[in-house]
Amino acid sequence: MMQSGKKVYTLYFCDKNEKYGKKFQEVLQMRGTFPFEVKVFTDYKKIFLQESSEENIIFLTTEEYETIQKNEKDRKEMTKRRELLILLENGQERLEIGIPGIYRYQSVDQIRKEILQIYGTKRGELQSKGTGRHKTKIIGVYSPIGRCLQTSFSLLMGQLLAKEKKVLYLNFEPFSGFRNLLGKSEDKDITDLVYSLHGKSNRIIFQIESMVSNLNGVDYIAPANSFMDLSSISEENWIILLQELKASGNYDYVILDLSEMVQGLLNVLQECTMIYTITKPDGFAVSKMMQYENLLMQMDYSDVLTKTKKCELPIFKKIPYELEQLPYSELAGYINKLIENEEKFQE
Repeated sequence: MMQSGKKVYTLYFCDKNEKYGKKFQEVLQMRGTFPFEVKVFTDYKKIFLQESSEENIIFLTTEEYETIQKNEKDRKEMTKRRELLILLENGQERLEIGIPGIYRYQSVDQIRKEILQIYGTKRGELQSKGTGRHKTKIIGVYSPIGRCLQTSFSLLMGQLLAKEKKVLYLNFEPFSGFRNLLGKSEDKDITDLVYSLHGKSNRIIFQIESMVSNLNGVDYIAPANSFMDLSSISEENWIILLQELKASGNYDYVILDLSEMVQGLLNVLQECTMIYTITKPDGFAVSKMMQYENLLMQMDYSDVLTKTKKCELPIFKKIPYELEQLPYSELAGYINKLIENEEKFQE
């Protein structure tokens, strides 16, 4: 639900199956970031009694829509309304050209994504800035060392914080391996999110919600499928994305699992509230860290060093291969203590 005091936009959902309607409402609104209040009806005529707005959505089953079209009075009443109309279809051919439809027999979470994709295309002018509830903190995780459990550290920190907070995890590795580890591929990835904001920065809530997936409580956008696509995103676009995430207030924390593939990496680090850098005690690792820190000083990025907490991880007996098992690992115990002792997490 949106904060009181701000205008609430509504999705009116009509289905004679009340049990399905209530489940639909529950799944959509269990995410604090869904930007519409959901009201469920079993009789479409009750929608006519509700407030009409260009920023509302009417979501009808094809059966309800057919019934409306057969009744001249109801058809005129529906025509008067200014909402975006979307049909929940059973798979038959589209009833009317120009009315978007969504296939019914898929997960409600996928339906949610498609609703927001359609809204972003058809409307996209809802002022999303400031509608969120959170003062967003950007956590950067970056180490020049490599092969130091950075991704496990970043993702696990997100999962642990997500037990009480709203968290978004973004991965910037050239080869993240997410598709193989999770056994699924997403239609869109983080590069699509960046390009979708061109000239449409006030749509970020809808764009993220239409792309986001969830793992053990933490939201994530699929990492780039191609390192070439990732490296082609300009520094300016990354900064715009981070600033929009902060302005939207949709998340308590955004965790950036960073790499040198990010153009303007040092400026991205400057946007972070806090930075974690994993270190190792061996000779090469120490030398790489010294080179990195000297570069920051030479290029006048001492503020990055000020915000950085270096973490030398202990030797763990075993780190689980399965991402779902990470919250039960020794690494989880280490990060839990880190979170408990870090004042910035408690602010």
